[in-house]
Amino acid sequence: MPEYAALLAGRLLALARVQTLLTRTANTSVGIATIVHEEVSVRAQHEGQYVLKGPDITLSPKAAEILTLAVHELATNALKYGAFSIPNGRATVRWAAFEKHGGPWLRFDWTEEGTPERPRSASDEPRRRGFGSELIEGRIPYELGGTGRVVIEPGGAKCHLEFPLTEGPSVLETGAPQRASVFGGALDMSGEADLGGHRILVVEDDYYLASDAVRALQGAGAEVMGPFPTEEAARAELEAQRPDAAVVDINLGAGPSFKLAEILKGRGIPFVFTTGYDQKVIPQEFSGIERLEKPVQLRQIVGAVAKMLTKAA
Repeated sequence: MPEYAALLAGRLLALARVQTLLTRTANTSVGIATIVHEEVSVRAQHEGQYVLKGPDITLSPKAAEILTLAVHELATNALKYGAFSIPNGRATVRWAAFEKHGGPWLRFDWTEEGTPERPRSASDEPRRRGFGSELIEGRIPYELGGTGRVVIEPGGAKCHLEFPLTEGPSVLETGAPQRASVFGGALDMSGEADLGGHRILVVEDDYYLASDAVRALQGAGAEVMGPFPTEEAARAELEAQRPDAAVVDINLGAGPSFKLAEILKGRGIPFVFTTGYDQKVIPQEFSGIERLEKPVQLRQIVGAVAKMLTKAA
């Protein structure tokens, strides 16, 4: 419990540091050099333990928040097991902008050197992928549209990230309700409706909520299409195959949108909304659609899908 509390406190402080930068000016961008220096310098034993190289590229609030957590996890791991755990270890962090798919992208590399190899014990074996790996290899590709990879080698950790330098709102943006994230491992759906033989489309731009919704539906026996973080990706999948029902977030990053709902309704595919918005935001033509208000219990999603399928049968 004390170790868990320390990890959680560290992540909250990392978010607090980047939010301090973001809230100095409304909707401001943040320089990557500031983010990296603040996270690395507080964990290194001395300045000779790190080298930071790259231009001060500005990041959108959303990218700044996610990258801050990623660097925090890398630096914390380096302090506990890697380059910052010994006086002569070193971490080199490099970043640069480059062109890809007709737009600007960020390339970010973290490399550790001089870390002594630790003998592994049974207690060191991970029971599941850790928060840091999940964040880098799961959330960055899903929410920022990029790629992420982290590996632990004899000399220390290596991480490579790439993502487009596009706009994205802060989680503290006051113009929209705050998102809910409920992340877990295996989900026990014992006692819930059997969704076996049914294909369910999931459209949700919050990585953790999307992942948990998929786990819940699969735990009830469903085949899941997605999850998809954008309407465009979901519409492309709809051209390839037809779901029996859908779970759709109203706000996919740019405010409420009902284009996908119109398509589903036109094709006679039942669906349910998940949202932090109240009922008055939903157009009259969708007034009969069930609205699951965030934070939503995962059993509610399974129950709502089961009820839709029963009505459609």
